[in-house]
Amino acid sequence: MSIKRRQRGANAIEFALTLPVFLVVFLGAMDWGWYFFIRSQVVNATVISCEIASRVHPDDPKSPEKVAEEELDQRYKNLGWSCSSLGSLCDYKITTQELANTRVVDAHKTMYCAGELPYTPLTGYVMVPQIFDVRAEMRMEFQK
Repeated sequence: MSIKRRQRGANAIEFALTLPVFLVVFLGAMDWGWYFFIRSQVVNATVISCEIASRVHPDDPKSPEKVAEEELDQRYKNLGWSCSSLGSLCDYKITTQELANTRVVDAHKTMYCAGELPYTPLTGYVMVPQIFDVRAEMRMEFQK
């Protein structure tokens, strides 16, 4: 009977010692997963909106930048994201620029899209970048 009495609190002590390690690993994995999920969604939305902006006809009244912003907003709405649920996504702005290639043989225009989004981690246990910096380049469909 004396052996049982000495081991009474052993499980509670083991639990108290392993719980902080388990929580750090669990919360770190959750933070990394959230980071990569947001990153993949922002990169995909930027690339797709840049691709759609590269198809804007030169005679279209909407600018490629406006088309890209509208497409990006639509993609966020399709994911169910809104400014009230994910505040930092409201800070994301896409900028577009038409670049002309100077080579005579291969003269074409390129749509260059760039965007930055501040990122706030869920828990802060894992070191992640503070800003998503997304860039995409697409060859424009309609050349003048």
